[in-house]
Amino acid sequence: MSNQIGNNEKILKISNNHRNLKYMLNDYSKASKLFRPADHWIKKSKRSSREIKKYGLSDFRSWSTLIGDSFADNSYVDITNMFRSSGLKGKLAMACINIPLIKRIFQLQVNLTKGYAKNLLKARRKYTEQNIRAIELINKYSIPNNTVNCGCQQYAIFNNKKISLLYLEALNTIDYIKESSNLNDSYSYLEIGGGFGVNIHLIQNIFPNIRKFIFIEIPPTLYVANQYLKSIFGDSVVDYEKNRTNKNIKFKNNSDLEILCIAPWQIDNLNVSNINHIHNANSFVEVPEEQLKFYSESIRKFLSKQNGSISLVSFEDVNSKLFHNSTILTKYFGDYNFDYSVKSKLIFEDNKYYYYFFNR
Repeated sequence: MSNQIGNNEKILKISNNHRNLKYMLNDYSKASKLFRPADHWIKKSKRSSREIKKYGLSDFRSWSTLIGDSFADNSYVDITNMFRSSGLKGKLAMACINIPLIKRIFQLQVNLTKGYAKNLLKARRKYTEQNIRAIELINKYSIPNNTVNCGCQQYAIFNNKKISLLYLEALNTIDYIKESSNLNDSYSYLEIGGGFGVNIHLIQNIFPNIRKFIFIEIPPTLYVANQYLKSIFGDSVVDYEKNRTNKNIKFKNNSDLEILCIAPWQIDNLNVSNINHIHNANSFVEVPEEQLKFYSESIRKFLSKQNGSISLVSFEDVNSKLFHNSTILTKYFGDYNFDYSVKSKLIFEDNKYYYYFFNR
């Protein structure tokens, strides 16, 4: 594989729509407690919202911002990024760090850390470019040219094209799901907890037969995904604000590409009952059980009775109060019989993902 960078990366311009963000956050504050995130997400969500308002989305995947902390592919090297948007405590911390002598010493440490981070990214890049599984995926699928926008620093280079490592990891998951689902014959797709939209981007590119998407996330991640997907798919993305008061959310009766971006409290307003594939990765394992029950019951209601399939993915079981054991994912699906398998991650093969599949 060549390590020279070609000119085939399409540069996307991501726009800011603060009115859309304002609607999301205002509606979120009034929504049922059922839709509140897990406790460890609350601080991150507030900090992310402040960063979005202050800095916009143009570099949300770079190490200059914490907008995408925990759902994007940022390299986290400067702790002052966390303090600058953390209210009074953050201001006090920054006042201490900005004392001239401390500031000079701290900046030396940041520069040293960035050096280590660059070396780590370089090593990860070289490893991925020689990874047999990565090469197999690159040769098997057509990958979009625009996977490294918005400041992405974690990528590998294949055939003169930069490809985001996060996209490659998502592609690895999609390939496993494809073996146990009906994606090739699907027309509609619903994703709960999709981060900033990587999976939807890949799915639509690989399976052009899928024309109707529903993307469900909590703010401010929903806002980032809404704007990111809009920079790729344009008016095919239906903004949150367009359906925020709609009590009958449904697809248009045509074959045009549609991506509906909605929040969890709008799920009961969805008028769909024949979704071909429904997917969740790595978020059901950390939501309160009450939420998991709600989402499971909603999935049962929306899934096509003729040819519906479900894929649930969880990261490796951890001994933590923050996360459930992955076996809980299927607890509230009643008589649905899920197949189960364990697969290696792409970049770190020792780490596993747990897959649960259901097909009609």
